[in-house]
Amino acid sequence: MKNNKIWLGILAMTLAFGITVVSCSSDDGDGPTGGNAGIPGTADGSLSITNQQVWVFNNAGNLVHYDGVGSPHTIVCENVGGTGTISAAGILTFNLAAGAITPAMLESLEDAFEDMLDDRTTFSVTGAQAVFLDLAENGGAFWLSRELTREEEVANGYNYTDEFVSFIYVDRNVTVSHPGGRFPNYYWDHSGIDYTNIATLRAFRIYLQQGWNIIRWHDTGTFRETSATTATYNSTWSLYADNPARLRWVKF
Repeated sequence: MKNNKIWLGILAMTLAFGITVVSCSSDDGDGPTGGNAGIPGTADGSLSITNQQVWVFNNAGNLVHYDGVGSPHTIVCENVGGTGTISAAGILTFNLAAGAITPAMLESLEDAFEDMLDDRTTFSVTGAQAVFLDLAENGGAFWLSRELTREEEVANGYNYTDEFVSFIYVDRNVTVSHPGGRFPNYYWDHSGIDYTNIATLRAFRIYLQQGWNIIRWHDTGTFRETSATTATYNSTWSLYADNPARLRWVKF
């Protein structure tokens, strides 16, 4: 899942998809969230993403409209196929035909979530099969992620909010739940700095309907340099079934 760059199992190494979904909770709540109604696709596996502006980071680190240099780019999803382009105006279009999803493309839902959460994750039915959508340029020169990152510099670090969405196909209706809680601290070192990541997941219950769904991963936290050789990330994660208009398709 190249375009889903942050998973709870490896979030310590990070910081460095106009679709409407029914019945979703706000960022201030932990309640049940809705399924896939409103996504331009159906249970037959079809999916349509149209007229979406692509953004890119400039040399100053700011998001700007992608100018389409080298266009048209052919956009593919390596694991499920489909056809797409980015035009000279930097506009993304991607389509997946009905019947394109075959059993050979799917894995168990438990395996699909294995690298993201932990064994406290529960599923309302057994045997559900799933696949995530990974959009990239044909040939792998770049990939696309629908996301938004905001940072505020403070003394000895910064505060941040990082959001991105995953498109996931499931072969039957299923509810994914987690009671919430702390994850084991994660430690690593880089360029002589010892980093600690402290991660908490808020309780969630997301109802996925047969077909394509959207899951939004919302991370808010802090980064602080605690000494000349140590630093700490402290992050709180929430999951929702929505796709806010503020998110943008970003080319990496």
